[in-house]
Amino acid sequence: VLRFLEPVIASVGIEAVWLSALSVLLPNLRLRHPGLAAPPALDPAHERSRLFEAVAIVLEALARNRPLVLVLEDVHWAGPGTLELLDFLARRAPHSSLLIVMTFREEEIAHGPRAREALRRLQRDDAASLIALRRLTPADVGELVDATCHELNGVGDLADRFFAHSEGNPLILTQTIRYCIEIGDAGGVLT
Repeated sequence: VLRFLEPVIASVGIEAVWLSALSVLLPNLRLRHPGLAAPPALDPAHERSRLFEAVAIVLEALARNRPLVLVLEDVHWAGPGTLELLDFLARRAPHSSLLIVMTFREEEIAHGPRAREALRRLQRDDAASLIALRRLTPADVGELVDATCHELNGVGDLADRFFAHSEGNPLILTQTIRYCIEIGDAGGVLT
């Protein structure tokens, strides 16, 4: 996310001390700001705090003129450092125009104790809201198939077959529909 934002970071007026701290993650900042000094060495805990503060300051600065939505997918794969940063950002987000949306698979987070505990802590402290997405119903699948699959061969009972194939999982459904549209036929795919 920060690499993607790197070109606009300089345009939001971040103090050199915070740019310097970010340069640990974004070495190209030094190319964009040739006079940028390396951050002074600190013990690991203080260095992490400085880096977290720098990330928060950048995101808050970007959200100052218009709301910013930060979408992070598959958080169940996040490592301990990323989870600590997300915890830090989530606690500051209510005081800015920053909305952080994190997605994860329930079955995957059950096996990742750090991610599960981080989520529980945020919920307990009212720093996060959990919105569980349900699987699509046969009617939902029918609507999507009607809207997207009018040119496919083998349409007949297509919605029922797509539902049976995907079991209402939106990712599997959309990928299957996309593939069927790409090859122009659903009959052979869904048998």
